[in-house]
Amino acid sequence: MLASALAGLIVIGFEAVEVPIIDRFASALPTAVPQQALMTVLGLACLGLAISLWIVEYQGRSLLIKHAGHLS
Repeated sequence: MLASALAGLIVIGFEAVEVPIIDRFASALPTAVPQQALMTVLGLACLGLAISLWIVEYQGRSLLIKHAGHLS
């Protein structure tokens, strides 16, 4: 779950940096804006799914309590 959330954040961050750089040359790359939008949506979906899975798995439980249960 954490790796998926991190991957989603990395994709979103990459797109946030890429947009100002690529948009200067958007006339030369007509497919740049749709690709940026698609990648941003996929990053948000990855992050959203990881968060929803985290909520379902750990609803009402602390992460530390879950770990302590595995030790005994």
